[in-house]
Amino acid sequence: MSKVAIVCNGCEPKSIYPSFVFGSAAAALGEEVVLLVCPAGAPAMRAGELEKMQVPGMPDLSDLVSGFQSAGGRIQLCELALETGALMMEELREGVEVVGVTTFLVDTQDASRTFCF
Repeated sequence: MSKVAIVCNGCEPKSIYPSFVFGSAAAALGEEVVLLVCPAGAPAMRAGELEKMQVPGMPDLSDLVSGFQSAGGRIQLCELALETGALMMEELREGVEVVGVTTFLVDTQDASRTFCF
């Protein structure tokens, strides 16, 4: 199985949608996918935020995230988001792991593909 690393560096639809579309597609193909959300994207990881972010003509974002996670995709949030006060641990959506960048780098060191949005 190959591995895909995705870095999401924003909380706007232009960053969130491609991160989860690419991630969902790769996970559906059986690839191991690790998606790191940088502090700039942290507000989107607040419970209920993605459900508010719908773009006409685009897939339902909460369905994409659910499908991504159901297929084994992992969402990691950079711990700096909590340290800067962008959000608090109890505000996180379910299934989000808080990690340091070192953990992400170790988890994805053998990734065959990397995307950044």
